[in-house]
Amino acid sequence: MVVLKDIVKTYHPGQSNAFEALRGASLEIQAGEMVAIMGTSGAGKSTLLHILACIDRYDAGEYLLDGTLLDDFSEKKLAELRNEKIGMVMQDFALIENFSVLENVSIPLDFSKKRLRGKEKVALVRQAVSSTGIKDQMHKKVKELSGGQKQRAAIARAIINNPSLILADEPTGTYGLLQ
Repeated sequence: MVVLKDIVKTYHPGQSNAFEALRGASLEIQAGEMVAIMGTSGAGKSTLLHILACIDRYDAGEYLLDGTLLDDFSEKKLAELRNEKIGMVMQDFALIENFSVLENVSIPLDFSKKRLRGKEKVALVRQAVSSTGIKDQMHKKVKELSGGQKQRAAIARAIINNPSLILADEPTGTYGLLQ
């Protein structure tokens, strides 16, 4: 499902503060497999995660997701791919505090090719938040939630489009990823 071959990522190339975050990183992940990326601070874990999420580009190597080579994808095509195939739970959850859980979780649906509306959209959100155990919090603003409830909302948002790849940045750093 995921194949990285000899990925290289350098920040500030050609400058005095150039830093090679990844040098020849290779990885293969099969469908259904759970993988943890571990290492010391500054080892390139977040860089690798951002490349897997198609947030950052790499300088050399190859990235194949579901057999598709992503090297020449435009930013727009990467955004579409990210929305359809990748769910991301950010370390800080990246929720909009003044939006309700319903509004936050539905954001990926707003950018989906499916273009769901009304009851259909709410039904999908209800299913996602139910699976994370916060259905009763669906209409609350994020700023009113506990840390654990925020994490569950972020997970619901990550799974709303039924992605083939779910990435979690530091899933045990704060509240622990749901089981």
